[in-house]
Amino acid sequence: MKGSVYASENVLIFEVLEFTSFFSFWYWVLVMLVWGISAQIILSVPFHTLQQAKSQSQEQQNELVMSLQLHARRTVAAYTPNMSLFLSITGGFLFGFCGFIGFYFNSEPLQALLLLIVPLTLVAYLRLRLARSICDAVPAFDVVYRTLWWHRFWTILIAGLSIFLMAFWGLAYNINNLVLDLLR
Repeated sequence: MKGSVYASENVLIFEVLEFTSFFSFWYWVLVMLVWGISAQIILSVPFHTLQQAKSQSQEQQNELVMSLQLHARRTVAAYTPNMSLFLSITGGFLFGFCGFIGFYFNSEPLQALLLLIVPLTLVAYLRLRLARSICDAVPAFDVVYRTLWWHRFWTILIAGLSIFLMAFWGLAYNINNLVLDLLR
């Protein structure tokens, strides 16, 4: 086993596994999966179900609205004032940690994580606002559909901007590392 790397050297796991995020196929699969699910499923109801409900009877539309209200109440109930404070503190710490370590120490996985969770936090806030608005009143199906359509529009807009910025930052990061490697 003279030619084997494993037999002759001590190899760190970071040398065997590739921990680059912006250059990794799996990172981009995760990004597309996260944003695809965020745009398609709103308050545990797939958006295509809402579109199909437009052509169904009034009774079926009312059942869908009741289902949305149930999911909205569950979402709102999960965010009690104590939980909101806990999430704010934990989120602030996580963002600060990822931002400081990621950009000061040039940690690519933490930069990628930060660029993914910051826009998702904005979408989670928009979902909470949507859930509160659905819980407050018993709206008609047309009003709910329009509200959910606009929520989906803003989610897709945030996702598109986020993916563009991630791709731009990843490209700049990889080109910078390539140039630095060539200069060494």
